[in-house]
Formats: sequence, C-alpha cells, structure tokens
Amino acid sequence: MQAINKDANSVLEAEQDANETQDLEDDDKSVKISPYTMMGRNRIGLCSMPKDLDANIMDTLPSVNKSLRNASQAIYLASMSQSRPNDYSTLIKRVSKKGTTNKIVPEPHAIRYDKVSSKAYLSSRAHAAYGAADFVFRDISRRIPDFQPTSILDFGTGPGTAIWAAKNSWPKSLETAVGIDSSEEMLEHADKLSNMPDSGIKDYKGMRYLNYKESFLEHEKHDLVVASFVIGELTSDLIIKATLKALWDQTRGMLVLIDRGTPNGFRHIAEARAAILEMANSNEQLGAHVVSPCSHEKLCPLLVNGKSWCHFSQRVYRNEVVRSITGFKSADHEDIKFSYVAIRRGARPAVTQSKLSTKSALTDLSQLSTNDKSLLQKLSLNWPRVTAPPIKKKKHVIIDMCSSEGQIQRVIATKLSSPFYKDARKLHWGDQWPHPPTSVVQIRAPNADPDSQETDKRGSSPQQTSE
Repeated sequence: MQAINKDANSVLEAEQDANETQDLEDDDKSVKISPYTMMGRNRIGLCSMPKDLDANIMDTLPSVNKSLRNASQAIYLASMSQSRPNDYSTLIKRVSKKGTTNKIVPEPHAIRYDKVSSKAYLSSRAHAAYGAADFVFRDISRRIPDFQPTSILDFGTGPGTAIWAAKNSWPKSLETAVGIDSSEEMLEHADKLSNMPDSGIKDYKGMRYLNYKESFLEHEKHDLVVASFVIGELTSDLIIKATLKALWDQTRGMLVLIDRGTPNGFRHIAEARAAILEMANSNEQLGAHVVSPCSHEKLCPLLVNGKSWCHFSQRVYRNEVVRSITGFKSADHEDIKFSYVAIRRGARPAVTQSKLSTKSALTDLSQLSTNDKSLLQKLSLNWPRVTAPPIKKKKHVIIDMCSSEGQIQRVIATKLSSPFYKDARKLHWGDQWPHPPTSVVQIRAPNADPDSQETDKRGSSPQQTSE
C-alpha cells in the first residue's frame, strides 16, 4: 500500500509540475484558434471565492491559535490520503515540515466536525472545495445553456461551498437550496453563509442526516443534486449503494458527484457512475447520460488496473489568513485535484454534424453568431476529453483523451502533417479535443485485461490503429 501511495503521489506531483509549466507555455491570448477548440476549452484560471463569502468566512474564524492550526493541518493531510480505512480506528502519522512526528490524527473518514474542526475546515479546505465545484459547474453551464436549475440539494454540504459555486454558475435561475450534513456545527455555518444577503438564495433549509437508513425522499425533487467529497467518506459499499440510490431518486435534472483526485477517489466516482447509469438505464424509459467529463455511457476505460486515473486540477487562491492557519505562508494558491461525474436524466441528445457559418479562427467565443455557438455547444457533448497534460515537443504534441467510443486514445499532432497543430499547442489538461484524428493510438478499452497488454510510460497499452 505504501508503494502504491508513493507512486500516486509522484504522479500527482509530476502532473502539477507539468500543469504549471503548461500554463506558461503557448499562452498568448492574441493567437487565433479554431472556434471548435475555443468551445472545447475548460479553464477558468485562478479561482477565488466571491469576496463577500470569503470575508464572512474570515469573520467566522477566531484568531489563529495552535488548536485551530493543528486541526487545519490534520484535515489537510487527511484530504491528501490515498486510502480509506476499514473502520474508524485506523490512524495515520502527522507529517510536519521537520519530518514525521509521533503524533497521530484520524484519517478523513474518522474526523468529527465539532466547533474547532468545522472552523478548521473553513480555513483549510473550503476554498479548495469551492474551486472544484466551480470548475465542474462552469463546464456544465457553458456547454448546456438549456439547463437552468432553480433548486439544489447539497448532500454533505459542509459550510455550503457547493451551493455558492452553483449560484455563481446559475445566478439568475437558482433560488432554492437544501443542505444536508451529519455535523450540526457545519450546518450552522452553511445556514449563516447561505442566508447572507449577497448569497442570492431566497429559500435555504439545512437538514441533519445521521443514518443512511433515514429517508429524505419525502421532500420534493431538485433540479441539481450534488455530493461533493462525500462518497469517499462513506464507510461501506452498502451505505454507498443506498446513498447513491437516494440521491438519484431525489434528482429531477442532474446529479453531480465530486471526490478527491486520488486513485481511490477516482474509483469511487467511476463505480458510482456505473451504478447510477445501470439504475437509470435499466428501470427508466428515458434513461440517463453523462454530461461531463465523459462523452459516453460505457464502462470507464481507466477503471481497469493501471497507474492512470481520471482526475482534473483547479488552481485556487489562498488569502493571508488561510496561509497562516494552514502553515503554507509562502504559497498564495493551491492546485486542488479531484475526480467527478455529472449525469443528467434523459437520453444523450442526437446531434447531426454541421458546418459553422464562419471559417475564420477566433480569440474569443463572443465573436461567434448565436446559431454557431449553439451548434458548438451541442457538438461538444460528443467530443473527447483530454485526460492528462498534453506532452508538447518541438514539432509535435502528444494528447491522451477519453473518446466517445469509451476508449483512451492517444493522438499525435505534428507540425508537418496535422492541420490542427496550432490548436494542439494551445490545448490544456481537462479541455475537449474536437478535431478528427489523422492517426490514433488506442491505449486502453473497457473490459481490457491489463495483464495481457504491454504498458507504456503512463501505464497504458499501445495498440496501434489508424484512420
């Protein structure tokens, strides 16, 4: 287990370095790229909480003291954990800047959010949780303008950061919110923050949820149901299954699940994705389809054994108070890694491939006509998603992506042979790739036997295909 954790951490660190280098590379905003690639972009830069929310959180925190700092660091380290304990007795050693100490703190799933730890969460993880939710919601609202939720149910709401992130993406339509959590202290924070005059939420209700057998289905269904960094904290497969069914039954429009960007966090999301799709497509005439990040409903190709897992990164801002409490005084930002899935009721929309009226490249989507933008939004539901930082060499770019066929494919865009080379140079991890490939390397397909295939440096099987 230690070896697996070490490999996973090494991959995360390498991805962070690659992502930071990539942000500085080929980032001239004046360079024109195709409107297709412009629509496929999915980056919001440095994410910051709304000023009013950030200020109210800071007002909630007491002066920085040792107990708050220790609790914040414990929660931060717990969020970096690669494993889930079998029971609440599992403990990990706390690692300080000077090395491993003999002090112990519980893993994330054993943390009980009392007055001190709930405030520690506000200082150490609320900004990161907001950034992950903001990334997901912006991608959905940008590509699916007809989805305008009026109500949200946030399961495991904590201080309500996902509600604020949703309001940021749907400021005009979202009016009603229900926050559910097992911690009374967390619900108090969520109630205070959601009832702020600037929250924009007209009707907020907090509910305490102590047992997975309890039902919250008597309440009306919601357009948007969210469970952010919750699934990985549930302690058994039975509880996870029951919770997923309850959440899907409560969903009128779309269900969004977010978890940590670790191998186990990804596994929780991928298995939940499969379970929800099986429930929806076996018992309902309308079925369901994945909105993001996938462009298919097949088994996740990265769920088979291997070193790769589907996750994304969002850079979030840390203010001075947060840096002081968490001990990261020199770093004004954090790159939050997360896995997620968004599933919408109904079949995947059928889209006929059509040409845009414009043939010119763009620097901004506002240059598109309304009809062209609407067409691109519909087409984007079937575009592959870039699942790792593209490898940008001198005269070619290597892109790994999850295709609409449910395969991880590797595309190589060369300067000499690819008409999309300039677009490839501007591509980032998490973007969509809209162009047809000139050559494809199929890396891993669903139901593949990982023991029967050789693997490349990313832990993927290099089966060559051509188009």
